[in-house]
Amino acid sequence: LKNEVFQSLLSSEWSFYKQKKRSEVSNILISEVDYVGFGVTRLLMGLGNTVLLIVYTAISFYISVPMTLLAMLCFLPFIWVQKKFVKKRLAIGEEVYEQGEKYFNTVLEFLSAFKLSKIFQWKTYFTFYYQKETSKVEQKSMELTLNSLYLGFVYEVGLVLIICFALFVSYEWLEMTFEKLVALLIIASRLIPNIRGLSSNYQSFVGMIPSYSKILDLIKSCKENKENDKDNSEGLDFMSFKEVKFENVSFAYEKSSPVFEGFDLQINRRDLIGIAGTSGAGKSTFLDLLMGLSEPDAGTVSIDGIVLDNSSLLSWRKQISYVSQESFLFNTSIRKNIQMSLDADDLESFISNFPWLNFISKLPQGLETEIGDLGKFLSGGERQRICIARALYKKSNLLILDEATNSLDQENEKMILDELNSLKSEMTIVLVSHDAGVLDAVDRVIRLNE
Repeated sequence: LKNEVFQSLLSSEWSFYKQKKRSEVSNILISEVDYVGFGVTRLLMGLGNTVLLIVYTAISFYISVPMTLLAMLCFLPFIWVQKKFVKKRLAIGEEVYEQGEKYFNTVLEFLSAFKLSKIFQWKTYFTFYYQKETSKVEQKSMELTLNSLYLGFVYEVGLVLIICFALFVSYEWLEMTFEKLVALLIIASRLIPNIRGLSSNYQSFVGMIPSYSKILDLIKSCKENKENDKDNSEGLDFMSFKEVKFENVSFAYEKSSPVFEGFDLQINRRDLIGIAGTSGAGKSTFLDLLMGLSEPDAGTVSIDGIVLDNSSLLSWRKQISYVSQESFLFNTSIRKNIQMSLDADDLESFISNFPWLNFISKLPQGLETEIGDLGKFLSGGERQRICIARALYKKSNLLILDEATNSLDQENEKMILDELNSLKSEMTIVLVSHDAGVLDAVDRVIRLNE
């Protein structure tokens, strides 16, 4: 189930995923799936209890049909009691799920803002909210425990009373022999913990139903918003594409606030173009449309006359390298971060071509240096340079850099811009930036706010 959730998320569209709350997804993957696994385990244990219950009941019928029927009749009110407790447990289970999501949100916010919490002295703020959320989680967990304890107490006392009454009736009215009474008493001693276990396992299973329902909803939503993951582009080859066209493109996140209306643009092969604009002008949206992460509401994005859609999406992305504003690196070595799943060419030779990567050779372990979570052992500029190296190592035909030089010093920025100018004979480059100096280095600037 955990793998299915993970694969469903990986296969979903970017426009769908970015609308999901990170805390919701984290809570499901890390906590709720395991909780469902626990519930399924209790269900299987309950099936074992059920088999034993059937066996003991059959033996009881063999010894005395009237006594067994009487005991079963007396047990009917407990089924009604069980339904009341189950209804309550379902409601608590829903609250536990929602509270778990809030708890994860608090933890993720704290981890993301750890540095800021030091500077702004947010210790009291985070302590208050963390304790508040953990307290609520503990409260709901206690409610679940008490729900099980109350039902267990009712079953324990009730079953003892039923069995005592049934044995009394059997002895006084049915005139059962002593040997049969002893046999029934032994069966009753086995039945009480078995029924108690069956009830407990059933309660645990019911408690995980809200979590399972949320997981299924997420999987269903992901499948409804599934991105094409099969290459249907037989015969398509964008390696030598000549132009990318935006023709009469309209796009809006909300109908009342369109980002693009009737937008036209042509990007030619081996262009080095800059994308500029004020905040909210649509720079990130433009890149999403260019990379096929979003689809226009109207109009088309095409490559050499071929519309970018599900049938051409994967072939197009094979030609793209992308460097985002946030430098994302894996918690592994520099070598693995640059190579990723690509064929292991001579990486040392590749790096030696770029002076702005000289810092790697100065590290104690060079390319084998472990860089920590998100590259925390490197400076911001070093992280950004590794991300650019990873994009270049892919040897794509379209390189997209989204504010990818904003953490670099002037010297390294100039070296990278010079490198991009030399590479434009081999690839098309789209560079988003607010920096006038960076935009001066490109052949053409597209100002989206104009």
